[in-house]
Amino acid sequence: PYQPKSKPNPLKRKENPNKDQACHHFHVVGHWKRNCPLYLEELRANKKKSEPSAAVSGNLFAIELFYLTYRLNSWVYDTGYGIHVCNTLRGFKEERKLSYGVQYLQVGNGTQATVEAIGMFDLVLPLGLVLKL
Repeated sequence: PYQPKSKPNPLKRKENPNKDQACHHFHVVGHWKRNCPLYLEELRANKKKSEPSAAVSGNLFAIELFYLTYRLNSWVYDTGYGIHVCNTLRGFKEERKLSYGVQYLQVGNGTQATVEAIGMFDLVLPLGLVLKL
């Protein structure tokens, strides 16, 4: 009968391959940067600082449209993004008015535009598909 030969393991693990090497972040011998407890703690602290808050509107979102000719009733819809901007409140199914200056958008020329309302809008495409924005 046929018996398969066992394959030798070409990668033999050392007991602790990084015990004599220094961390590239804090230069401590005994671990690498990816395992450095001080570095990992620093990453966690920075991540907590950068988490967005509902009350803070400090994130910058940009869309650039070059050489785009458009009609006033046309749309640019970014399917990979969850926030959409329109220049009129007409057609909103639901809306929540905001106090003046609570939230704003910075436009391409550097000026700020105040957000008047946040709401739901049904965008009906020519084939009848409805996108709920």
